[in-house]
Amino acid sequence: MPYISYSTSFEPVTSRDEYGQASFKPTTGEQWELGGKWASADERLMVSAAYFDIYKKNVTEIDPVTDKTVQIGKVASRGFELEAKGRITEKASVIASYFNTDATYETGDYEGNTFYAVPTEQAVLWMTMATVSMTASMKTSLHRDGPIRAFS
Repeated sequence: MPYISYSTSFEPVTSRDEYGQASFKPTTGEQWELGGKWASADERLMVSAAYFDIYKKNVTEIDPVTDKTVQIGKVASRGFELEAKGRITEKASVIASYFNTDATYETGDYEGNTFYAVPTEQAVLWMTMATVSMTASMKTSLHRDGPIRAFS
């Protein structure tokens, strides 16, 4: 099933500038995503793929020279993500995902360079195995010295 998503964000910056003032503009963002999801008829396998475009304005970071917070301007991230989830048996399932992104400074001293805070690519493989199911309930009884609690 294809989908398209658009969202915006607003995040107040609580950091102080080099003079101890709260002078930074809030960080705002905009994201577009276009993708698709598919599931097998028995829902044992689900696959998704997406392309994303993310823009953030008024981003802050710590200046490595002065160790002070500075507002660096605009950062853009563009990339894609792939994910597959499968149920191998009734008790075993696996999730595999991969994403690749090109995050760059769009303004400021580092314009055109890779933004350090976002990995370029990431792959994940996760497997779960269900074991014996156990449940616990908590019982509370009143006693003259206060409540008595026990697990069963």
